[in-house]
Amino acid sequence: MTDPAADVLIIGSGLAGLVLAYRLQKLGISVCILERETKGGGSVFSVSQGDFLAEGGQDNLLPTPAVMELIAGLGLASRLVRPSTKPIRYIWSRNRLNPIPDNWLALATTPLLSVAGRVRCLGEMFVPAHPPLLEETVSEFIERRFGPEVSQNLVAPVITTFYGGDPGQLSAPATLKSWVERERTQGSVLKAFLRINRKWFAPPVSFKRGLQELVDALLLKLSGCFLPGQTVLALEKVESGYQIRLSSGQILSALVVVLATPAHVTGPLLKNLDRSLARKLSSIYYPPVATVALGYPRATITHPLEGWGHVIPRAQGLNTLGAIWSSSLFTERAPAGWHLITCMLGGAVDPQMVELDEEELVRLAHSDLQKIFGMRQEPKVISCQRRERALPQYCLGHTQKIARIGKLLAAHPGLFLCGSYLSGISLSDITLYATQQAPVIRQYCLSQRPVSQYR
Repeated sequence: MTDPAADVLIIGSGLAGLVLAYRLQKLGISVCILERETKGGGSVFSVSQGDFLAEGGQDNLLPTPAVMELIAGLGLASRLVRPSTKPIRYIWSRNRLNPIPDNWLALATTPLLSVAGRVRCLGEMFVPAHPPLLEETVSEFIERRFGPEVSQNLVAPVITTFYGGDPGQLSAPATLKSWVERERTQGSVLKAFLRINRKWFAPPVSFKRGLQELVDALLLKLSGCFLPGQTVLALEKVESGYQIRLSSGQILSALVVVLATPAHVTGPLLKNLDRSLARKLSSIYYPPVATVALGYPRATITHPLEGWGHVIPRAQGLNTLGAIWSSSLFTERAPAGWHLITCMLGGAVDPQMVELDEEELVRLAHSDLQKIFGMRQEPKVISCQRRERALPQYCLGHTQKIARIGKLLAAHPGLFLCGSYLSGISLSDITLYATQQAPVIRQYCLSQRPVSQYR
C-alpha cells in the first residue's frame, strides 16, 4: 500500500534532520521524519544518574547566531547555561597540566614550547604565504606555518581529542578551513588572530538538563510528523518524486527526500539509485570513539579543576585522548561535593580501544585520571558509551570528494543530503547547515508545485 507522506521526507533524526524539519515546517513545508531507532536525536543525548548529568555524545554548543536563533524560537532561552568557570583548556605534558595559549602573551610564554619553538611559532607572521600545489595534511600545514613543536605539542592533541582524528591523515583545507583561508587572504594565521580583539576560544553553552533539552524541544515541535522505529529498505525515483519502502511493508511517497544520516548509512541507501554516489559516501571514514563519565568526591582531587578540561599528546603514553571537566564547565552536572569528568578514548589514532568491554574502559580512564590528579578512591561510573562510527574524518581529498558528491547529486533533482560530513562536525556547524538548506529545499518545492499549495 502506498501512503502519501509529506512534501519532504527526511530520513534520520539526528540534530541535522531535526533542525531541518523544524525550519521547513516554519517555512510552510510539510515534513515527515523517519528514524530507525525508537528515539530521536542520534548521538545527541544526555544521561542522568541521580544528581549526575552526562552527555552521551558532543557536550556543548557554540552560541553562534544560527544556534541562538534556534534556541529563541524553541523557547529555550531561559534554560540556557553558560560556563561556570573560565573555559581554559589544558594539555598534559611533562607530568603537569599546562594551559593551552588563548592569547598573545600566553603563546609567547607557554612552557609547552621551548624558547626556540616559541620563536618559530611567533615567526609564522613572517613565513611567506606560498601554499604548496599539493593538498597538505593538518600536520604538514601547521609545521610549515608554525614549526614542528606547535604541531606535535599543541595542535595534534587537540585534533585527536576533538575530531577523533589523526592530524597526519586529515586534510588541512577541509579540517582547518578558516586557518588556511587566513593564510590565503591575510598572509598569516597569527596576523589574523592579532586583529581579533577577544580570547581565541569562544565559551560554549548548554542547557540546565543537558543537550537532551534541545532534542526534546525539537521533537515536541515535530511530534505530529516524527515516525520512530522505521527502517528504510529501498529508495526509488518515481514520476511524482520519490518512494521509500519500509521494513513494515509500507511505501511512503514525497516530492523531496533528504538523507540526514551519516555518510556510511546514506551510501547503502543509495546503492540502487546511484552506485557511484553510494560508493563516494560509503568511503568517508568514521573512527570509533568511547566516552566514559566518572564521578569523584571533590575532596579526593587537589587540583581546582577550573576550566574546560584537558587533552593528552600521544607521546605521553596514556590511554585516553583527553577529558572534559563536565561539572566544572557547567553547574548542576554533579551533586554537591562531587566532580564529574568525561574521558574520551579511541579515535583514528587508537581505534581498537572501543573493542574493550565497559569494565576495561572504565579502568583505563580511571588509571589515567589517577596519574594526572592523584585520586585514590574508585569512581562512580555514570556513563560508558561506545560509538563504532563517531565523527566523519575530513581526510586528504575530502573537499574534492564532497564536490564530486555534489555533482552526482545534481543528477537526482529532489534528493538532498544533510550531515556533518558536509557541514563541519560541531553541533553549531550542523545547525547552520540545516538552517541554510531549508530555504533551498523550499524553493525546490515551490518550483515543482503551485505557490498556492504553500503558506
